[in-house]
Amino acid sequence: MATSNQRCWRIAAIVLVLLGMIGSASAQRSPAELAASMDEATGLARDGLTRFLSALDSGQGEGFAVKVPVRERGPYSHVWLTDLEHRGDRLSGAERMASASGIRRQVSLDEVIDWTYRHDGFTHGAFTSCVANPSQPPLPFD
Repeated sequence: MATSNQRCWRIAAIVLVLLGMIGSASAQRSPAELAASMDEATGLARDGLTRFLSALDSGQGEGFAVKVPVRERGPYSHVWLTDLEHRGDRLSGAERMASASGIRRQVSLDEVIDWTYRHDGFTHGAFTSCVANPSQPPLPFD
């Protein structure tokens, strides 16, 4: 019987295939198609946020990170936060970006557009990374 994580990845793989995001087909997508694909990936991430928070809070995994918008850098700027702390409906973490490494941010759970972590040798989440780089598997943060 498949675990919930395996079912989630199977569903995500089916969505990716149906949206034409595997291989060179991604290079032929219009900006509108890419935006729709990113919206779908963000929806999958938000649907699984409770599972991510449960793993984070219980310490079952490693390389925990969330992707959030950084509005002061423009409408399409996003960063990954690592070294996470979860309190109520907020997360705080350090930016994972070469130019801003170590800057701590506090965000609402509503701002999270993606998440990732590793557990039992598997990467969980990283849905938007699959859209942005369909030819590469997502890499979790250490």
